[in-house]
Amino acid sequence: MMRLSQNSDAESGRYLLSRLKDPSILRALRLYLSYLHDQPSNVCFEGHTTTSIKLMLASEGLPIDLGSLRNLMYIRFHDVYGIGAAEVEDDLSAFWSFFSSEKLVRLQKIRESQSNYFSSCSPSNVTRPEDLAPSVKPEDSELSVFLLNIQSLKRKTNDLFLLLEELKFPEIFAITEHWLNIDEPICIQNYTTIARFNRGIFSHGGTLIMSTNSDFVAVTKFDILLSEKEFEFSIVHNALLDLYIICIYRSPDANVLVFCQKLLSLLESLPIKSKLILCGDFNITSVCAAQESLQSIFDSLVLEMHINSPTRITKNSSSTIDYIVSSFIPSFVDCTVLNAGFSNHEAVICRFSLESKGI
Repeated sequence: MMRLSQNSDAESGRYLLSRLKDPSILRALRLYLSYLHDQPSNVCFEGHTTTSIKLMLASEGLPIDLGSLRNLMYIRFHDVYGIGAAEVEDDLSAFWSFFSSEKLVRLQKIRESQSNYFSSCSPSNVTRPEDLAPSVKPEDSELSVFLLNIQSLKRKTNDLFLLLEELKFPEIFAITEHWLNIDEPICIQNYTTIARFNRGIFSHGGTLIMSTNSDFVAVTKFDILLSEKEFEFSIVHNALLDLYIICIYRSPDANVLVFCQKLLSLLESLPIKSKLILCGDFNITSVCAAQESLQSIFDSLVLEMHINSPTRITKNSSSTIDYIVSSFIPSFVDCTVLNAGFSNHEAVICRFSLESKGI
């Protein structure tokens, strides 16, 4: 096998460009650059993972580091044909949108073949979630809350929608690490953005709460406590239920003491008779020294932790760093941890009984 290190720069350049003329290699590279490059190794799409594409590229004598691949794709390959970097970026975005739409169509066909869902003859109506799960539920005895550290909502909107659809559209979904810029819009069918925090100095991070229920409104009077990396949050309130829902994110390298102090200050500022659901990625494990301080806060406010399974699983470790804590009686809370398939965190769905004895 001819290798990059075995050729002069000119020969290597010609060899690399010639390999990209292979449609299967070019397709795999486009998929890697448009989507898989920032996904965990257990995410599989179209039979490919980050690892499998790297192995394919390496076996063809191509580089596998992201910088070299971008240089090869954006500059060397397309310059030969007079195509600029901006056009390549547009191509990759369109390529991923095409893949996503393909997946939606395939899923809908499977469901229609099993007579599970209403099918419309209009090609503009591939899916009909409004027929599957009406935003107004026939009975309001339960509130479902979905939590996920998504690490780039922009690239995973369709994946998220499909998961929410499978879960019958939880009334609330809370997202940490959406990675969106301040001016980037969010569009998830059936849902309205209620509260959102975006970083302005650092990249990534952020929190978001969306809902199918228009009775929830954003709460901004505690925004003075916001601090990028250390204490990021979004808060919503439902006056009919007198219920606050808070979604929080703390970066792994942020000051834990500051986080606990701000958390206590926030929680103590809420009306004592109001109900509370607190969720998010705190990046505090059960073996972390700060967990004792965190638990003392929960105990002092009579809050119960509902997640009992690991939410961050790697090849060598597993830990519970995502939290759903509430003032609800535990026996009236049903919490499930599940594999989202497109994040390096597990997803959590929690159902809260709204019967009087449960609150």
